[in-house]
Amino acid sequence: MCDWPSWAAGEYRLASRVAAAAGDRRVPPRWIFAAALLLLSLSQLTIILK
Repeated sequence: MCDWPSWAAGEYRLASRVAAAAGDRRVPPRWIFAAALLLLSLSQLTIILK
């Protein structure tokens, strides 16, 4: 099993860097974090269903 907290933190930092590079300050960090968690849950679900 992957280390969820460190994975989420890495995704959060990456998404924050991308948003900052794009100059888009309107997206709240919690939405970026929620999107990362949603992608994680979807990827885990597809692995379980295979």
